[in-house]
Amino acid sequence: DGLPSGWLSQLERLLLEHPSAIVGEIGLCKMARWTRQYAQGKAAAFEIQREVFQQQLRLASRLRRPVSVHCVNQHGVFVAVLKELLSENNDDEKDQRQLLPPTIAMHSFSGASHHAKELLTLENQLRSTNSDP
Repeated sequence: DGLPSGWLSQLERLLLEHPSAIVGEIGLCKMARWTRQYAQGKAAAFEIQREVFQQQLRLASRLRRPVSVHCVNQHGVFVAVLKELLSENNDDEKDQRQLLPPTIAMHSFSGASHHAKELLTLENQLRSTNSDP
């Protein structure tokens, strides 16, 4: 798959060694050169990107670390990944916000206004369904 074996455990080890580190820059990018040049094709490259991104978000969530996200021409996929992570909640008592990193900073956002509205709606839903007592 082109990724070094043990990359996720190595990332976790580094994050544990540096408790104030954020997870980033991570993200999804249709314009990345390697996605256009990946030997198995663009679709395979985008699937790898998505899986790596999901795993990085899960790790950031578990360690309660903020993330810095780079997202170019993949905003629908970005929102879909967030919703998939939220749907993994098997514990009705668990605060859904714990399934996502505590902060998601979009440092490169090229989406349209409807993408921003979709993200804000998702954030408002999380705030209202999981408000602190």
